[in-house]
Amino acid sequence: MRLNLPAIAAVVAAMSMAGSTGAQQPQTQRPPTFRAAVDIVQIDVTVLGPDGKPVHGLMREDFTLIEDGEPQPILGFGEVNIPDATDGPAWLRDAAPDVRTATDGRVLAFFLDDYTTPDDLKTRARVETVKRIANEVIDRMGPTDVAAVVCVFDKRCAQDFTSDRALLKAAVGHFYPKQFPLGFPYDWNRHAAGDAGKLLQNLTERAGRRKAIIYVTVQEPVRPEMWPPPVANGLGANVTLQQMIRTFEEAMRARVTVYTLNTAGLLPLGEDAAGVSLTDGPGRDVKQAFASIPRSLSGETGGFSVRNPKQFADAVTQIFRETGSYYLLGYELPPKKDTGYNMLGGLRQIEVRVNRPGLVIKTHRGYIDPKPEKTPAHPPSPTDAALAGILPKTDLPLRVAVAPFAVRDAKSGKLASTVAIVLGVREPAPGERTLDHLDVQVRAFTQRGDARGMTTQQATVTIPPGKDDEVTIEVLSELRLNPGLYALRLSAASERMGREGSVYADVNVPDFTSAPVSLSGVLLESTPGLIVTARDTLASIAPVIPTTLRDFTVTHRAIAFLTVYQGGKGVVAPVTMKARILDSANQTVVEATSMLVASQFGAPRAANYEYQLPLTRLAPGPHLLRLEAALGSATARRDIQFTLR
Repeated sequence: MRLNLPAIAAVVAAMSMAGSTGAQQPQTQRPPTFRAAVDIVQIDVTVLGPDGKPVHGLMREDFTLIEDGEPQPILGFGEVNIPDATDGPAWLRDAAPDVRTATDGRVLAFFLDDYTTPDDLKTRARVETVKRIANEVIDRMGPTDVAAVVCVFDKRCAQDFTSDRALLKAAVGHFYPKQFPLGFPYDWNRHAAGDAGKLLQNLTERAGRRKAIIYVTVQEPVRPEMWPPPVANGLGANVTLQQMIRTFEEAMRARVTVYTLNTAGLLPLGEDAAGVSLTDGPGRDVKQAFASIPRSLSGETGGFSVRNPKQFADAVTQIFRETGSYYLLGYELPPKKDTGYNMLGGLRQIEVRVNRPGLVIKTHRGYIDPKPEKTPAHPPSPTDAALAGILPKTDLPLRVAVAPFAVRDAKSGKLASTVAIVLGVREPAPGERTLDHLDVQVRAFTQRGDARGMTTQQATVTIPPGKDDEVTIEVLSELRLNPGLYALRLSAASERMGREGSVYADVNVPDFTSAPVSLSGVLLESTPGLIVTARDTLASIAPVIPTTLRDFTVTHRAIAFLTVYQGGKGVVAPVTMKARILDSANQTVVEATSMLVASQFGAPRAANYEYQLPLTRLAPGPHLLRLEAALGSATARRDIQFTLR
């Protein structure tokens, strides 16, 4: 069976072989972690009022958790609220954060079923429908959310987990129907269900994060009511049903909520994009508005199906309500009871009740114990192990800023491209002066999962006692990469903390030699700054000591640095630089224009540009710094998100 997860599974496979936030607006509440001497299982539960809005402020005593008919003590409890794009500035929709974190936001996976979508006279409308409904969901993603795109059949339609909306939309743009004609010697329903199961399997890790699949299909998998079917309808059909059962098992094991957007019913959104409004309609009873097909993948996992175009806008709002506000209940697994034959092997039936009338409870129908992990004969290093999952590991909190530059290759003398990397490692502040040893690893992969570069570092750093609860140690590094789009995976292991973590980021390295005008990435320097190891590591690239800090007060002095390049072989000309700062209301509050004259562009046709953030002139809150270069009709742009406290 072909698994179309090249940008996800291939990277994971490469890491397995190797082992043998940006601007903080609005603040995301980190899910609680339950630690005890017993095996605690976390169940996420959404509680809605009759209007479909989340109910806040419930306490542990308001819940009753029942497994296989018997109440279980709730040992851990917490409420989590995650923002989406409607909670922040309008520029969140088109300005990707330059600092990436492994914060526990939503984890969304767009599963686009091109395999069963008909290729017929309505093909164009079907393509437009998929683009429209997927992009509406992407536009609602919050600042800490990550998403991936996977098509059942087409390898081009794939994007690893990222918070960059442009990359996600580009992957969705490759969707095209692939349904094969009748008589084709393969059951595409089994194929779609099998790939859905594989995706669910990859999402099993990282318990506690809110995970959802946006399943865009003409036909959602429905498990049989009983097994074997009462009337045998052919070996092939039975094999298909068996595959569907395995998919449902993986959904229960991964605790992923599935929301199905039915393209057959939503086709009018693509046929007449201007005629069907996506404006939210009036509130309606959530029990009546969003239902699921009995025994469907969405119904079994606490989600819902949407096939009515008039309900689509409300449905997108509801998806983000349900995935952004929930309660985590922790309980100790009791011995598994024998409750008779169950089609889903090992299923523990779960029921959650709230002792308040009129509320709607959304959670999984059950839970299946994870498969025991095999102990490898040759365990990977901590930094390798932290990179082995499709989602970053958050035990050691990390954040990263990356910026591509052009440099002169010392051996060949030709112009090459490189990426400046600033990795921030967050630790609890010590009570007294102490040392920590950090092992850091950076790996680069193409969007198809091919390894393209790697660097490792070891750093011993002295951490002074501080008045704050936390300190951030920043490690600077550089990685040579040819022009192209890359997925960077970074990990760090702290000897002092005895933990390791990882963070993933995308970087698009321009071809600085060809574009009429292009910009390097932006490096931000701050005074006062954070703890930095090997401060001169990037001195040959930039005259600043860069930081991942994006949270300032008026006592800070922050300078943005980038390099402007003129490609081609024409005469070097003046370049107009414009710096604009937008506030949370999307209003320009500061604007400055300057000129880089031709004489400033030395070899290799490059000129440096600096802009000091006017922090004393800004009101508290989130801001966007937009730096634009113009050379005739050619333009280039870089964005930096930051917050003033």
